[in-house]
Amino acid sequence: MFYIRIADNQYPFTESQVRAAFPNTSFPKDLGAPEGYALIVFKPAPAVDQTRQQAIETTPALINGEYAQQWRVESLTAEVVEAKIEHAKTDYQRSRAAEYPPIGDQLDALWKGGTAAAEMLVLVQAVKTKYPKG
Repeated sequence: MFYIRIADNQYPFTESQVRAAFPNTSFPKDLGAPEGYALIVFKPAPAVDQTRQQAIETTPALINGEYAQQWRVESLTAEVVEAKIEHAKTDYQRSRAAEYPPIGDQLDALWKGGTAAAEMLVLVQAVKTKYPKG
């Protein structure tokens, strides 16, 4: 839950920051909006093509008597788009690394050979199948 200070449209303030602004005031557990502040109505960020755009939160706007969260969509620079595309090409590597059995277990299975190695191969192949190369 965030607040806006109405006098200067300064945003965001947390409940702790609002309480700290009034050190000699005892507030109820449910703070609400003290004088000079308004609660912000949450609005989800708009859907964007995350490879080429970003949603940026802006100052809330007073709409029908409530301050509502606002967003603007901006295009990313060509350099950022290219970097995201390059990064996405290796997503499968990061996903696989997080799910492979620990390297010590893999080496142990290879050392033991036989069914241990065969069982480990099945586990590793399952991860590779789940996350194919891009």
